[in-house]
Amino acid sequence: MDESFSIILPQAQQQTLALHPVCQSLYLTEMGYRPRAFSEDRERQKDTQQYILIYCTAGEGQFRVLNQTYQVLANQFFILPAYCVHSYAPNPDNPWTIYWLHFFGTNARAMVTFLQGENLYAPVDVKFSEDRIKLFQEIFLHAEQTQDIHHLIHACNYLSHFLTSFKLLEKENTLRSSGIEKVIKLMKENLDKTYMLNDFVEVSGLSASHFSAVFKAEIKQAPMSYFNFLKIQHACQLLKNTNFSVKKIATMIGFDDAYHFARIFEKTMSIAPGRFRKRR
Repeated sequence: MDESFSIILPQAQQQTLALHPVCQSLYLTEMGYRPRAFSEDRERQKDTQQYILIYCTAGEGQFRVLNQTYQVLANQFFILPAYCVHSYAPNPDNPWTIYWLHFFGTNARAMVTFLQGENLYAPVDVKFSEDRIKLFQEIFLHAEQTQDIHHLIHACNYLSHFLTSFKLLEKENTLRSSGIEKVIKLMKENLDKTYMLNDFVEVSGLSASHFSAVFKAEIKQAPMSYFNFLKIQHACQLLKNTNFSVKKIATMIGFDDAYHFARIFEKTMSIAPGRFRKRR
């Protein structure tokens, strides 16, 4: 995109969103895009009542908050806190290209904490994603319809997806680059099979110790535990939607021993397979 665009929701619409039960937890007030923003200098001496996210996709810039100055590079984002004096500006020798939006709501502070983690105000590195840009454009298309509350609510729902993309899309990139995505695909397509840890290690292309460490760091479960979890989830669907016996279902998901299957099922779901079926 070569042309800038922006929108500020009228005060009446902002107040409507702030009170609407569907989107009062997180809503948009202003957003825009500036390519090579030579003149995008902002200094607010009064506290702003919204959080401001700025996503730099090219060039450089800087911002100042709480008497601390931070340098911003391409593929970084930062969030300026609500109720806090701040300023920001492009690097005149290499001006930034930025996507920015203002947001607030009862869950806004929690969202900011989720996105920044322990970084506080420092810029956060993030890989460029076309999907993230498409989300931003989708928000803008609906936000432009300022007189239609349905479009504005839709824009606010997309806002949550856009913000969390800074975490989720980064995680998906990690899964792809580490070979974990291939392993998960293998698991999901072969729930009737019996695999050993070394089978997954071979598919990932990593060493055994590194594979297990990366898998657990990203998925929050050990590889074999996650494979069993996927099997049990499939078993839940079979118990709910078929009349197959528990022994038959155990065989269908790669368990030779129905008693072992029942133990794994109860450990995972906190209920025995037979009792689970009766609840359907």
